[in-house]
Amino acid sequence: MPSTKQSDFLSATYTGPQGPQGPQGATGSTGSTGPQGATGPQGPQGPQGATGSTGSTGPQGPQGPSSMSDGTAAAPGLPFAVNTATGFYRPAANTLGFVTASVERMRIDSSGNLTGATISAPVITNANMSSMASSVITSGTSVPSTSGTSIDFTNIPSWVKRITVMFNVVSTSGTSPIQVQVGSGSVSTSGYTTQTYQSNTSNTNWTSGFVLSGGNSASYTLIGSLVLKLFSTGLWICSGVTGRYNGGDSLMTNGVSPTLGGVLDRVRITTVNGTDTFDAGSINILYE
Repeated sequence: MPSTKQSDFLSATYTGPQGPQGPQGATGSTGSTGPQGATGPQGPQGPQGATGSTGSTGPQGPQGPSSMSDGTAAAPGLPFAVNTATGFYRPAANTLGFVTASVERMRIDSSGNLTGATISAPVITNANMSSMASSVITSGTSVPSTSGTSIDFTNIPSWVKRITVMFNVVSTSGTSPIQVQVGSGSVSTSGYTTQTYQSNTSNTNWTSGFVLSGGNSASYTLIGSLVLKLFSTGLWICSGVTGRYNGGDSLMTNGVSPTLGGVLDRVRITTVNGTDTFDAGSINILYE
């Protein structure tokens, strides 16, 4: 056997058995966050939500036009609920029939004429309805008679048949009598046939207008009215009673105008000389 030296044992390396596991070391620090992963696929659609509550009802819209049947006199197209034998029906185009007790009493035709059911001639037409409307008495606007030599009322309607001229304590600056003149387009200043009666004096004839007295004074004040009436085309008749409020006498006037060239449309109040001025009172007219 070869000889083994002591120095060989000292230099040789021998692996011994593994010792027991030592205790776990301390946890190291957290590393940095890694990059975000890719987006996953979309999940399935969820179930539908519950239906919401019904909103409040909006306002009702306007009612559309209504219509009715023509009807007859026996059964009106528009009767009364508690009396179906009375009402309205359409006997012809653009014609309205009035029914009571299932009998037509009158109708309005397509020309606006009011007729009876059993007669053909109109009872009331548009023309005579206008005439009836014009019979209403219309007042003009009162005008102060405190200045100027004349006072005019113009634009009198063509249908007028009667005019009343009213004097309220009217006075002038001189002695010329007050008179009324009429005209069509312009005032007629001649051709009148007028007679004036003044108590305690004499009668006086005039041609310049409807004169109210035989004389005048600056101190007199006139009250009363004069009425003009259409006698025939263009011809007007006058009559009236006035008085001197502070003169102690009554005045009566009657006369006829010259024949006007057209329909009367104006009335003038002035003096006979045309230069005396008004200085007190007021004047107005009524026409019908």
